[in-house]
Amino acid sequence: MAAILSALDSTTTTSTNTTATTTRTTSACQKLVPQCCSLACFHDGISQSSLGRSKSSVSEINNNNNSNNNSNHNMTDCNVEIPGTSQRRFRHSRENVADHYRMRLVVPLLLRWSMLAVVLVLLRGRNLAMVMVNHRPTYQSVGSIPQLWLVKDIRKTVLKDKHPWLFDRAVRGTPDVPAGGVVGVAWKKETLAFGFYDPTSPLRVRLLSWPKDGEAHPEDQRWLRQRSDDAAARRQGDSLLRCCTGVRLLNGEGDWMPGIVLDAYGSTGVVAFDGEAAEAFWRPRLPDILAAFAAAGFVLSGVLKKGGGELVWGTPPPEGSAVFEENDVKYEVDVRRGHKTGFFLDQRENRRLLRKMAAGKEVLDLFSYTGGFAVAAALGGASRTVAVDAAGPAVRACRRNYELNGLQAEVIEKGQGLGLSTSQHQLYVADCWEFLDEACRRGDSYDIVVVDPPSMAPKEQLRNKALKAYIGLNKGALKILRPGGLMISCSCSSHVTRGDLLQVVQEAARQAGRAVEIEAEGSAGSDHPARRGFPEGDYLQALYVRVLSS
Repeated sequence: MAAILSALDSTTTTSTNTTATTTRTTSACQKLVPQCCSLACFHDGISQSSLGRSKSSVSEINNNNNSNNNSNHNMTDCNVEIPGTSQRRFRHSRENVADHYRMRLVVPLLLRWSMLAVVLVLLRGRNLAMVMVNHRPTYQSVGSIPQLWLVKDIRKTVLKDKHPWLFDRAVRGTPDVPAGGVVGVAWKKETLAFGFYDPTSPLRVRLLSWPKDGEAHPEDQRWLRQRSDDAAARRQGDSLLRCCTGVRLLNGEGDWMPGIVLDAYGSTGVVAFDGEAAEAFWRPRLPDILAAFAAAGFVLSGVLKKGGGELVWGTPPPEGSAVFEENDVKYEVDVRRGHKTGFFLDQRENRRLLRKMAAGKEVLDLFSYTGGFAVAAALGGASRTVAVDAAGPAVRACRRNYELNGLQAEVIEKGQGLGLSTSQHQLYVADCWEFLDEACRRGDSYDIVVVDPPSMAPKEQLRNKALKAYIGLNKGALKILRPGGLMISCSCSSHVTRGDLLQVVQEAARQAGRAVEIEAEGSAGSDHPARRGFPEGDYLQALYVRVLSS
């Protein structure tokens, strides 16, 4: 390369150079031009029309070359035989040769510099280079702990926000670790956090501890004791739970213990593991967790696994449903086959508020399940309560909850129609959308309507469909509210934000032709903590919407 550049520089000398210098330049050009022409043909492609000149053109060029051989002109004729062109010749001036072949050198020089830049990048990111060469993810170990690597720099999410979830697209590595095994998560040479690994789930790692904060390793008993003691102390010091025997003891990510939920109904516990990896990690640690809660006054005799009632720890509870108390209201709960862990404990505070404002009011509870809102309103002095749910077993359990609290309620089975019952407390087995349409046609009206549907957006792809359904429900509820009436509109999906629900209410009010105002907002109970940096944990939204008299 240095020789080529030196030779090319020599071709730029002016016409005042001596004859000897011209001769040396001509000789160097004759040596280099075939190489450069070949390079140019391959890199830039000299046109076939240039290489395929007619025989007469070639002859004319040769004649002109012969006539100028003995001339003292300052032009240098470079007669070059290009392989495969059968005596085809080019003639270039000294200046044109230099300009022409300098351009032919630009591309290879740029290629070389680009290759050098790539090499430097790969040398700096040795791990990335290893992945590119081997075409498979890799991992390293910190001591005996396998180490996964972040695909891109999301240290703010991991270290500052401390979001507990890392999806498969965010990390690289295929460590030989079973589901629930502890792994480290690193960026370059720095280990950022530790979590348990799930090789089959899109949610690949749930983060547990952060060494920069001085936290113990998750396999250290001190880490588990600290997490359990913190969760137990939070419930022990909560004045809102003093009149409750139905309590969420562990709220997963909200208590910095992702993948596990533990609810207590009296002395019976129900545990929910979010996947096989979560169960593999948490189940062996459950006895130590329960010991921490027992020391804080939350003593359980047995713990069942959600969905099926498998005994996980202790002695099995009696057959049938368990009973617990919430602010002097008694509820029956199916701890073996009920929704969630058997009851919607997260709505405790909203039930308490409804009971305070229900006196003398007619209250409609849509999607009532086992009657949490309806029973609270009845005990609060409601003049009439109506509970509606499509599941017959849930409606009959609702009646038992009325009876537990000394109240009588009538069950109206599906198809029997509205307006036939004269009972103070009526329980309908019916589709809620159909019930609202029929009530609107009949001209029925209520003072308070609770709209608390199950999650209609369990994943992001269903969000838009869910919002349309929410609008329809809220519109129907607003239509049958009396002037000055109150709608309690709820959503329990993390994919539907508080802002989404506000827009739903605004659109429903517009379609229903009602003027409304937001009187208050509600959320999950205090035993369902949500932590900063994890918005998915703030899943329960409740809006208290007042219909204006005008």
